[in-house]
Amino acid sequence: LLRVLDLPQDDEDLGEREGSLFLDNLKTGTHWIIKVSNMETMIRHLERSDKAAVMHLGTHLANVLKVSDNPFVRRTAGEALLQVAEKMTYTQRNEIVVELFNGLELGDLRISKYVPEYLGEIILRLLPQEFDECILSMEQQLLTANTQVAAS
Repeated sequence: LLRVLDLPQDDEDLGEREGSLFLDNLKTGTHWIIKVSNMETMIRHLERSDKAAVMHLGTHLANVLKVSDNPFVRRTAGEALLQVAEKMTYTQRNEIVVELFNGLELGDLRISKYVPEYLGEIILRLLPQEFDECILSMEQQLLTANTQVAAS
């Protein structure tokens, strides 16, 4: 895969090029196959990266999940986010939950269609107190939100 994407085999060199993978995934002109390949490459590289890379990649995948026009890219980002969440601390998972939850509050049907499945999976991996806070926040949002968000 690295050869096909014209990426270096060495972890250090790949780490230097990783920024371009992040940018490509957020560009509308990048073909969906490249975006999916980039995410797969980032997940593989994460195995050999430091702890800070986990949060950076998690935030990126959450953004791709929220903004991508292609449903396959969104699903790939969501599945990859679940893999990355396994490596996150509870605090990092909570930050991702807040990020996804804030995306739902926008009321965009494209976000509301894909985010809840992955948000729910990550909420289940929180500490009990944070889990309870999420449930309360969801109850409040459902009571005060517009019909688009509530319907999701």
